[in-house]
Amino acid sequence: MDGSAATVDAVAPGATGKRGKTRRGVFSMAGAAGGTALLAACGGPAAQEQKSALNNAPVTLQYYKRGTLTDTNVEALLKDWTAQHPTWKVDVVQGITDEKLAAALAGGEKLDLLTYNYAARTMVLAYSMLRPIDPYVARDKYNVKKFSEKEVDLVGRYDGKLWALPYAYGGNATALFYNRSLFKEAGVSEPPADWNQAWTFDQFRENARKLSKRSGSSLSQVAINGLSDAPLNTLSTMSALSDAKIISDDYKKSMVDRPETIQVFERYADLILKDLVTTTSPGADLGSGNAFLNGKSAMHVICCGPLAFARQIKPTGIDWGFAPLPKIKYSSPDFQSVLTLLPNSGANPDHGWELFKYVIEDARLGTLEERVPAVLEDAPDWAKASFAEYPNARPQVLIDSIKVARPVDKIKYHPATTELYATAKPLVEGALQGKETVKQAFTTLHQQFQTILDRSPSGK
Repeated sequence: MDGSAATVDAVAPGATGKRGKTRRGVFSMAGAAGGTALLAACGGPAAQEQKSALNNAPVTLQYYKRGTLTDTNVEALLKDWTAQHPTWKVDVVQGITDEKLAAALAGGEKLDLLTYNYAARTMVLAYSMLRPIDPYVARDKYNVKKFSEKEVDLVGRYDGKLWALPYAYGGNATALFYNRSLFKEAGVSEPPADWNQAWTFDQFRENARKLSKRSGSSLSQVAINGLSDAPLNTLSTMSALSDAKIISDDYKKSMVDRPETIQVFERYADLILKDLVTTTSPGADLGSGNAFLNGKSAMHVICCGPLAFARQIKPTGIDWGFAPLPKIKYSSPDFQSVLTLLPNSGANPDHGWELFKYVIEDARLGTLEERVPAVLEDAPDWAKASFAEYPNARPQVLIDSIKVARPVDKIKYHPATTELYATAKPLVEGALQGKETVKQAFTTLHQQFQTILDRSPSGK
């Protein structure tokens, strides 16, 4: 590996060297490189799970994680663990990528815990590296129902077994930020705060045109930032809002040539190319930097965790709030779980299971990564604590998003997902730039996707 291991007392890659403080019993502040992060302390119902009967003999656990925390937050994450298990040390290897994970497995590394962004079926089919957790769940009577059942079924179960559980949500579109002042100037009412009352897509388009400003052939203000900037993200986002499918539920067939899918993406392309309401629309002249932060975009799509972007808004003085995504057939966030997994190569699987539960409890890891919690009962306290300094934010939108979230398209969880996205990139981008029609691009994409799917493992 690359030597990026960090124990509780060591410095993680990219670390600041600063040390933070935590306080049990409340959501408390822990220093982070980009600002502050909220850390949920132990003591709630989750902490009452059955304790392990393992002895206190010294062990060292190898914990591999995607993404990088500062050394301060590594300490914060493991502070209670160290207090509870002073002889069970944890080496945290951060910044894991597909290449680093494959190298670690090929090199015989003993992984006791992994937190990653691929579904269990992907990890089983691509790496054959997981240990099913059903025996541990049964032994400890671990409450799996505290997570979204449909999400656990999608990302945690495969071939009749439970392999993984989410610790938090990432995703391409967790909700929208909107600028109240720009809405008021345009005479547009604020978006509903209820996902069940979200704007229809036609209402969204109508209001988006009002929220954009034109000067001749130039756009000096647009309705939305972040929706069109990463075209590949639309493959899952538009599918979450409709019945459009990219690949079939059995992972074996390309569905991008279906009329329903083409129609949805044609409507999306119209936002960019005909309505001229996005940051990538022809004629957009918005200067440098983030258009929402610069007051030149009325809405912004949240990627991943919303708290970090809220902090960026604060110095601007923009009066903002959260809003649901518009409804094509459904109004839903585009969530993807980030997962806790138990590798089958670990030297200490029982200890690894204890660490597995620990990073999930009280939204420990998710909060430090500033993500939306995966455990339903953690969401209200997390949202209220995270956005307490933003009284007009409407955090209930985020709380409710967990309840209404639809499973994303299966392209996210196919073993060939990286190749599928790389193949889609030039065609999707070309269609959204008007180089060819959506139908033309997606007809070609269908053929290429099917070739990949026919030679890739799809599982049962």
